[in-house]
Amino acid sequence: MVNNHTTIPVISNKTLVLAMLLATACHYLLPLLHVPSPTITAPHVDFVGHSDSAVMKQKDKKPGKTASSSYSPIATLKLPPFPPELDYDVFDTSQVIPRLFISRMPALDEHDTQRRKQQFIQVMLPLILKANDEILDDKQAIALAIRSGNDDVLAAFAKKYRLPETQESAEQRDRSLQIRVQPIPVDIALAQAAVESGWGQSRFTREGNALFGQWVWDISEGIKPAQASNSRAAVRSFPDLLSSVRSYMTNLNTHYAYEAFRKRRSELLLSGETSVSGLQLIPFLSRYAETGSEYVATLEKMITQNDFDRLASRQLSGEG
Repeated sequence: MVNNHTTIPVISNKTLVLAMLLATACHYLLPLLHVPSPTITAPHVDFVGHSDSAVMKQKDKKPGKTASSSYSPIATLKLPPFPPELDYDVFDTSQVIPRLFISRMPALDEHDTQRRKQQFIQVMLPLILKANDEILDDKQAIALAIRSGNDDVLAAFAKKYRLPETQESAEQRDRSLQIRVQPIPVDIALAQAAVESGWGQSRFTREGNALFGQWVWDISEGIKPAQASNSRAAVRSFPDLLSSVRSYMTNLNTHYAYEAFRKRRSELLLSGETSVSGLQLIPFLSRYAETGSEYVATLEKMITQNDFDRLASRQLSGEG
């Protein structure tokens, strides 16, 4: 009679002990024999926040593609082409500055440094002028509200420009608004954008439209640097470039760290200055970066070497 039952091998206790001793011996002997331990291979991803994760997912969706150990988030980002409509001479006052506010930094010239810088300015200038025009609109609305005594409108602007809720008087509130609601000199904005974004080449600019290196303490709202002293710190990301410019200008016009900057700007305007030079205000931006006076010197050099001060009077083309 055929036995249909499968025989299950029995491992004795002696065999188990020998196997354990052999495994232990291998653990110590293999390194001496220069035999590497087995490792789990996985795609290399520099964990720098949600933007890198999003890029990784997009890459994985491509059929037949796998991430390698040399994976670079920047390398996989496909930047939009440089718009030919932005190819204007920024220093030629006979040429209008187009009302073209692109949402993402395009692919700038990879081979010609001067051309790349020119393209960066061509992208940035319309955005900076647009944001400054919006501030001028607010300034006019505030002046009208002061003349007409419209406290509701003034209260709304006080909230927008982050005035303390406890003001001594309506006159103090109105004066504070007049000091805060002023344009940012074009040469300062260009210099800081160039420094903070690496002329538009930084990962934070390409992935998060972050032009001015503004910090945020919520990882979900920004991109975590590869090396950050605070695990909660991130560079704030934005839905588009114009939002980054607006936030930067609001920062200079409202944060307590730049109170001296605003005070000096107001003094210059009250003295009869039609437009305030960025070089006059840069010394009051030492608190923007940890390097302090060194940062101020960098901005001054950026303005003078690139003739940014020549762009102070440039304006956008008429309404289209």
